[in-house]
Amino acid sequence: MAIIEAVKNFFIKGRGVLLGFPLIFLGAVLFTVHKILGLVTVTIGIVFLTMSDYVIENEEESEDEVIGRELPGAKVDENEIGGDNRQE
Repeated sequence: MAIIEAVKNFFIKGRGVLLGFPLIFLGAVLFTVHKILGLVTVTIGIVFLTMSDYVIENEEESEDEVIGRELPGAKVDENEIGGDNRQE
């Protein structure tokens, strides 16, 4: 479990994005010289960006569940909409 937490922390801190974009640009430059090496580098960069987005989205959803916020698409009680609970 320590490895999984380390990977999650790596992507949550934004390091996947910091590595992903430069790898894509480096791969684009390498693609002009060596197509296979450039393609592999771009693919690795895309994987880093995708994993960053996936881990961050899952972390936000788990925080929403813990805090008790309504998630998008959750059913809303119609009686609570526009209701005012103030007593006069």
